[in-house]
Amino acid sequence: MPVLVVVGLWGAVLSGCIGVNTAKLPNQEIYADDGERREFRGDVGFAVVGDSRDPLPLEGNKTAPSFGSASVREAIVADISEAIQEEEVRFITHLGDMVRLSNTASWKAFSKQWSLVMAGTEIPESGSLRVRSVPVAGDHDAAFDRRLKGWGAAFTGAGAEIGYGRVGSWYTFDVRSGDHTWRLVVLDTNKKALGSRWNEQTNWLKNKALEGEFDSLLVFMHHPLLTLAVKGEPNAEGAPHELLDIIDDVSKVGALKAVFAAHSRANEVFLPGGKYGELYVNTVGGSPAASLARWGEAPQVGYEDLRLEPIYDLALVREFGRWAEAKEFPEVVIEKGRGDGAWEGFVAELDAGYFPVQGWWNVHLQGAELDLAFRMVGAGSAGKDASVKPIYSVHLAGREGWKIGK
Repeated sequence: MPVLVVVGLWGAVLSGCIGVNTAKLPNQEIYADDGERREFRGDVGFAVVGDSRDPLPLEGNKTAPSFGSASVREAIVADISEAIQEEEVRFITHLGDMVRLSNTASWKAFSKQWSLVMAGTEIPESGSLRVRSVPVAGDHDAAFDRRLKGWGAAFTGAGAEIGYGRVGSWYTFDVRSGDHTWRLVVLDTNKKALGSRWNEQTNWLKNKALEGEFDSLLVFMHHPLLTLAVKGEPNAEGAPHELLDIIDDVSKVGALKAVFAAHSRANEVFLPGGKYGELYVNTVGGSPAASLARWGEAPQVGYEDLRLEPIYDLALVREFGRWAEAKEFPEVVIEKGRGDGAWEGFVAELDAGYFPVQGWWNVHLQGAELDLAFRMVGAGSAGKDASVKPIYSVHLAGREGWKIGK
């Protein structure tokens, strides 16, 4: 009987809904074409978001009772809009899973959901300033659409030319702030869905993507190399590690500064290589949140002792304490989150049913320096509403490496 129920629900969702009519899709303006360059005298700010899709049937909406996936997304969009009006955000990088599956209705809904901040053919009533997009392809964006026709139509012009009139779902562009050039590399980690195009991407990455002069490197992909999200998968299909290995081989030592990903359904920060290593950031802002372990392991990529960046971990525990007190969490949830009491000696885990770690990342480039702040949904209200406030920041001070906090 359960199997029949699942099939029935999926049938209801998919019947008549599979397929994309690209002629009917609203279009988002892209920030930069492959190989383009943007120049600024000083600060360049942008937003990083991911996994803003709606839940799938039976997936549930495992998040705090006071707000669900739609209100999380709406809060993030409103907060980014405020930053745009203040000229703190010049473009939005969306790390994939914008839709729960690729069909005409889903892409139309995505355009409407983000119309307040993403410049495109869907015009909001507010008349407020909007910005262009830097899209990354996620696995849900390729669901029932392996050739990414929906993604390509929603973001016309995005991607590198790969011959025979085809465009890949990977590309680079440069942002020059002052006298420092940042190379931004967008990659597609959907290895199985790409099929033979995976080899085209790796060849492009080895031979073309990192040509020319640049000083620092930022990478954007959908699947994370590292994650502690419960049921999350580090290095899915080996794709993130393979791509980052190529970058390590062909770029100059120390050029890679940060890797941004999504898919884990939790906001996470890792700095496994210390202050001079790469920063790994994962984000979610809409789809059902995953519970988040505070430490664990990722043997797939050689980490037997993996922990959230310590100051970020402390920021989460502090916010968790505020929510726990204000909303009277069950004692077992509190003990499990803090890793004490009956849970001493076990992995501490922040239960997404009570404390979903959702939000967006505000990034600023100024010369060789980078500022990154996590703006969490529910912060400042102890989870009683979907307000958005910053709870953590990290600063790359050029050759001095990463510094946590102000």
